[in-house]
Amino acid sequence: MSDQKQRLKLKRSTAKLWFVISASICAVWVLLGVVLFSQSTNDNFWTLGELGDYFGGGLGGLAILAILYTARIQAEQLEMQR
Repeated sequence: MSDQKQRLKLKRSTAKLWFVISASICAVWVLLGVVLFSQSTNDNFWTLGELGDYFGGGLGGLAILAILYTARIQAEQLEMQR
């Protein structure tokens, strides 16, 4: 197998690993939020605001990391086309 094919295979396996790790972190984040905020009573409507802050703050940060990762992939693909 040529060196370039080995690099491509390694990049693909690394991308799959990052996807699995990211999906796992998101799933744990959502599960933790459900566990933490499902125990509130119905008369505490302010907890819904905290729930929105919890998901918006955490998942928003992960979204920024995903955007940076896709920008990196696009830069690599543009470099390969040159």
